Amino acid sequence: MKRLQAAWVRWLGPTLLAGGFFLLPRGAAAAEITAFASGANPGPFWARGFGGSLAITLFDVGGVEVEGARQGGDVPDSSMLSFSGRAFLAPPTGRLIPYGGLAAGVYRQKLGSDDDWGTVKGIFVGVKFKVGLSFQVRGEYEWISLPDKALLPMEGRYSLGATLRF
Repeated sequence: MKRLQAAWVRWLGPTLLAGGFFLLPRGAAAAEITAFASGANPGPFWARGFGGSLAITLFDVGGVEVEGARQGGDVPDSSMLSFSGRAFLAPPTGRLIPYGGLAAGVYRQKLGSDDDWGTVKGIFVGVKFKVGLSFQVRGEYEWISLPDKALLPMEGRYSLGATLRF
């Protein structure tokens, strides 16, 4: 019975989210897909990274986003993969749009033959610059909270990306 309930919940959440997106009045919701390059602090531990996200914005005021990122390590054989859900506010202010929000998810760090799995939390702020109707450039900084037992410390991540809005 518990297995059936878990399957029902896993199916129901995404279905309601997708159904709600398509039933909203035209112009009430938009989707955004973003690709970005990133760096992280403290610098001695981290090299360049990359990632992507898919967001649904509601009434151009805020929305929800899922993000996946890989941050390369500066230490040999090290990296961090993270997947998070994010909620944000982005008040429409013209071509330059400030935004900010909260993130929560999971990560996997690798250091040599060791690996560590855990949860990650964050607070992020950024700015989007509209270029035409469907293209944006965005810059962001996220303060990241990892458990004390994480293999490598990470205090924050900065990124620059391109967004396609549809």
